[in-house]
Amino acid sequence: MSHSEVIVRRDSYQDSVLLLRLSRELRREPGVDDAVVAMATPANLALLADAGYAPPAGLGANDLIIAVRGERVDLAAVGARLDQLLKGQRSTGARALA
Repeated sequence: MSHSEVIVRRDSYQDSVLLLRLSRELRREPGVDDAVVAMATPANLALLADAGYAPPAGLGANDLIIAVRGERVDLAAVGARLDQLLKGQRSTGARALA
């Protein structure tokens, strides 16, 4: 049975195009069936809830949400991969995720 997890990074604004790319890359991780990386706007929180994720209360629009679903999701590996992708983005620009 698949389960979902939500990671929050407070005050971590990222561009929406980058977030779409990050979501795509995280979906490629072992054990991950679905991944959504988005800012915690009211609209995104509603979409995540509709998709079966349970983001915590009290989030603001500058908070980054990493929502993942899968049989055996390794949250530490997902977080490490996200950090790696973001670091690559900062050092090489958009080409890092193309």
